[in-house]
Amino acid sequence: GEERPEEGLNKEQRKKKKILMDEQKKVTNEFRRNFIEGNLVEKQTILYGLGRTTRYIISTFPEFPVIGLLDGTLSNGFFCEKPILEIEDLSNKDVRIIVLARKASEKIIYNRICDFCKQYNIEIYNIHGVNLEELFSKNPKNDAYFTVNEKLIKDILNPYHYISFDIFGTLLERKL
Repeated sequence: GEERPEEGLNKEQRKKKKILMDEQKKVTNEFRRNFIEGNLVEKQTILYGLGRTTRYIISTFPEFPVIGLLDGTLSNGFFCEKPILEIEDLSNKDVRIIVLARKASEKIIYNRICDFCKQYNIEIYNIHGVNLEELFSKNPKNDAYFTVNEKLIKDILNPYHYISFDIFGTLLERKL
């Protein structure tokens, strides 16, 4: 009979392959929902990031109008047959940028490119279709970090006679 590719893999390799395939399916479904079927379809696009996610998107949706890629470290060459550009190359293009990065990196990337993008009216989205300018440009004075103070905490706690904290769950790590 015909040999299946999985037959040559050990259990750990099969598990890793399944995780990667699940990740690819999740990423491509999210991209399809937001940029292929959603309201963000008809615009030339720059993908930010040169990782697996970018590879998944380009290989799964070859007809999607990706005209180039951006990255924090590389600014020339090719990745998946797409040119790697410098942000300045976008000054005369009608494009949008989709950041294909981990959630924790989105704000760092946004802060790196937002001034340029505002200057040239380039919208920045994450893979979930969220406009990162709308997400991150909130007035920090409205952020709870800047509005909570000692008086507010005392006013909230004042009506209570007792307040209990679980010191183990809050301050210490306990092993069971």
